[in-house]
Amino acid sequence: MKKKGKLLIYWDYELQTGADQAISTKGLWDGRKDYDETKKLLLFLKDKKIKCTFAVIGVCAEKGKLPYHSQNQIKQIAKMGHEVASHSYKHEYIPELNKKQLRETLRKSKELLENSCGKKVVSFVPPHNMPAEVYGLSIDIKKKKKLSKISLKVLYKTLASLGYKTYRNHKIMPITNLIFKSFKSFDPKLKHQILQLYLNSADGFGNSSISVVDHAVKTKGVAVICAHPRALAFPGDQSWENFRAFVKYIKSLEKKQKLEITTPNTFV
Repeated sequence: MKKKGKLLIYWDYELQTGADQAISTKGLWDGRKDYDETKKLLLFLKDKKIKCTFAVIGVCAEKGKLPYHSQNQIKQIAKMGHEVASHSYKHEYIPELNKKQLRETLRKSKELLENSCGKKVVSFVPPHNMPAEVYGLSIDIKKKKKLSKISLKVLYKTLASLGYKTYRNHKIMPITNLIFKSFKSFDPKLKHQILQLYLNSADGFGNSSISVVDHAVKTKGVAVICAHPRALAFPGDQSWENFRAFVKYIKSLEKKQKLEITTPNTFV
């Protein structure tokens, strides 16, 4: 069988917990926006026959009502064949946690999501994509721009001990990305029993994401793209307009048997 490039599309699903922690978009949306756009998104993905990964905050799966909780929608996501990944329990900022806090957010979110969707949760997506791997170091770039209190090695070992198998890792290459605009795919790497799936583009479906997909097709690598359901409703790289154009492009590559659209759990 002809080898193809692969594409993983992640949606970071956060409801009101994410809205409460927003920085640049604070006050522009609430948890219902994530819910409403996900409802439309699931219908669109079904029509296009695309399977995605929804990285869900564990608290969203607790009993309760919108805008903080939505057990039924999480069940629907899993029922429609999409992968449900953990996005922590309450969107905790991983670089600032101690080992006990890290283990608890990973354990609790996994348990809640598995109980809600009825499937094993084997993938983890860190809030804010932190800590990031920069030349082999575990860096807190977003807030304090220094070494993370939690190293990636400790994070991987904790994930493995709880039954996780994959991790979306932010592969930052400051010089090549910022100066040369080099956005490319990376082959997954197994570290401490956790498969690293490297994100190397801006959120959404703009030029950097297209570049990563093209690189994956050329090298038979793995492109990792992420976005937020709520952002579909607003202008920008994550908008419906850009997403529809992106889907049209990747489906054309799929039809030519150059690209496979899949989810993290197919790698383990």
